[in-house]
Amino acid sequence: MPIGFHIDRSLGLVITEAVGSVDVADIAEHIERLTNTPDRPPREIADFSSQARLTLAPAVARSAARALAAIDGGDEGSRLALVARSDAVFAILRVFGAHRQEGGLEVRVFRAREPALRWLDVAPDACQR
Repeated sequence: MPIGFHIDRSLGLVITEAVGSVDVADIAEHIERLTNTPDRPPREIADFSSQARLTLAPAVARSAARALAAIDGGDEGSRLALVARSDAVFAILRVFGAHRQEGGLEVRVFRAREPALRWLDVAPDACQR
């Protein structure tokens, strides 16, 4: 599975890692699994920095994000930090993030994990890979 996650309850954080090739179906499956996770924390870091390929055209990213926002918009104070190093993945995640916010979820895209964790109010050394 190209997207996996675990929950660190002590940090109140969903930690998502994406590897290999990820497409819209993988992202939708991830959101569905998260949506069905009881008592999940309102903050998530989704790290695409080891991503080999993100196969989403901007129009697909936009429509997928809107559909996912309708399924799981996010509660007040919910935050999603997306991390991407490559320019191509960063650009697609920016499009996705901009439209994912429509349901109330606050989203930002970062080039590195440490600033993303700080934005989520998590000390970078508290969240080791």
